[in-house]
Amino acid sequence: GAVHPYDRLILTSGATPFRPPIPGAELPGVFTLRSIDDALQIKDYSQNARAAVVIGGGILGIEAASSLQKRGLEVTVVEIADQLMPLQLDRQAAGLLQHLLEQRGIRFLTASKVSRIEGEERVNGVTVQPVEENAAAEQRIAAEMVLISAGIVPNLGLAREAGLAVKRGILVNEYLQSSEPAVYAAGDVAEFAGRVYGIWPAAVEQGAAAAKNALGITTVYRGTLPLNILKVAGVEMTTLGKKYADLPQEKEIIHLSQAEGKYVKLIHDGEKLTGAIVLGETGLGFRLEKIMKKGLSFKDLLPELEKGNWTVLRKRR
Repeated sequence: GAVHPYDRLILTSGATPFRPPIPGAELPGVFTLRSIDDALQIKDYSQNARAAVVIGGGILGIEAASSLQKRGLEVTVVEIADQLMPLQLDRQAAGLLQHLLEQRGIRFLTASKVSRIEGEERVNGVTVQPVEENAAAEQRIAAEMVLISAGIVPNLGLAREAGLAVKRGILVNEYLQSSEPAVYAAGDVAEFAGRVYGIWPAAVEQGAAAAKNALGITTVYRGTLPLNILKVAGVEMTTLGKKYADLPQEKEIIHLSQAEGKYVKLIHDGEKLTGAIVLGETGLGFRLEKIMKKGLSFKDLLPELEKGNWTVLRKRR
């Protein structure tokens, strides 16, 4: 109940998991994953489950599915898009990742949605149908638990109460200021140039810029390079910038080895890297990140990169 005056205020109220309006989503055995408490509850509940359905084939959904499968559960991932990780991967990379994970025993249903979560006292299954809503193609999947991993919803209650301009998030300018100049926003709650990033690197960069501007150190935020460097279910993955070449001067270098579980795609404008997708090539992502962030030219390396010789990237510092 205390009141604290301020000259500048930074809102970092974060987000909560999105729960689609699916009948039965309130049943015991339906989870979302955002906090350590969520993770511990999922872990405890899974001890008495034989099968699980994960709604959402993004990074978090796939990681959760892999963890549940390692705990001995039969796992089915249902993704509404026609490929896994549609925000990060192109179709070839998504297809390879799905193939690798299917070999480990995880089942995938893409271009599909859960229309009902079934059960009386607790979850005992889900009904899945194609996104075209062909009722004849419905199928029931038995499961004792369901994990919803379908994105985030920024926590806008306080911002709305204060009368700040909001859309999906709190609208901010290049200084991270909201519609009230003395109030800033950063992280999952902020919407910059029509985008709520919802990723850790953006939260770090926005937080730093908002803090400096609040202190009177003018700092311009120009957006965050889409970047993911992580292991997805044991497969090392890097995504940087663009997924596809979409400008006349841009070209793509692609190397795919399904047998080795490796995929590398480099997008460049003849001089600099503008995007990359890497699966299964250890250490390559960090070198590409450095080259892209520093805006280094690698024009002279293109002939070797066309051959799939990634070692030449070590020379570019």
